[in-house]
Amino acid sequence: MTHHYSVEIIKKKVFLKVTFRNGKFRKIEHLRGKIDRQLMDSLGKVIPVGENEISFLNKKWFKKINYEIEVKKHISLYDQMVAKWFDFYLDWVGVKPKYTGADGKALKQIAKYLRSQSTSEDSALSDWCAILDNWEYLSDFHKKQKDLKYINSKLNVIINELKKDTSNLGGTGNGVEL
Repeated sequence: MTHHYSVEIIKKKVFLKVTFRNGKFRKIEHLRGKIDRQLMDSLGKVIPVGENEISFLNKKWFKKINYEIEVKKHISLYDQMVAKWFDFYLDWVGVKPKYTGADGKALKQIAKYLRSQSTSEDSALSDWCAILDNWEYLSDFHKKQKDLKYINSKLNVIINELKKDTSNLGGTGNGVEL
């Protein structure tokens, strides 16, 4: 897991961004402020090798250096749906899809529809995942059509087909839960 920390050297008014991956130091970025030779020589004392040392250094350099973890921003429903569709397309076709404004518009319409049919964004995302994860149960014609503009135009047909009895396809006989 990757974590980013904002590090402010208060007296020098220098701001750094330190990245840790799996608890180990990965990189440091200079954001703003002037770094002189003395500060450059001292960075090893204030930037830990392991993420677990941050709390110790925060106490040691209290009121001299400020360490603050950067909280990830909320990822929108649309962005999560795009990521899921890219993974789906890559798995089925073997190449990354071409993604245009028309595809984005189609996916926004799909997201709006699924959100209107769900109680939350999480359940709308679950419905989108269920549609893509059960793509193999569609008829051969629909199975070949993986373009977002097509999916958007035939979303009702696709959902109804997935909800139908799947017992003849080796399923449970209950259809896909959306």
